[in-house]
Amino acid sequence: MLSFIGQLGSWGPVLLLLTLANLVLVIRYGVKLFGKDPDGSVDINQIMIVAMLVFAIGAFSHYSGLYSGLQIYGDMSPAMFAKGYAVSLIAMMFGCVVFIFSTICWLGLRMRLQRVSIASKIQSTIHA
Repeated sequence: MLSFIGQLGSWGPVLLLLTLANLVLVIRYGVKLFGKDPDGSVDINQIMIVAMLVFAIGAFSHYSGLYSGLQIYGDMSPAMFAKGYAVSLIAMMFGCVVFIFSTICWLGLRMRLQRVSIASKIQSTIHA
């Protein structure tokens, strides 16, 4: 696990913390929407904001590593540069995976939120 964090580059711990924060948001909003008394006033858009931030930091980490590699490109072989480039792609792929997972969760929570909102409007008109 620690080697994976190291392969994410200097932004690895930040990426993992934001990913954990995003997972906590997904679970928290899932419990609120799928629980015994669904709450239709949650802001699930925070999930996508954090997901976009993880993707952007992953891309920044990739391009930062690429820039650092180009600074010393004259002193290394092309094969070594290719290996470094492949490793730098790990952070970008991690950001993409987190973004895709968060989007799927957000879409599911959004559909549930719409159902909860419609149900609460129907109940308020019946009791009015």
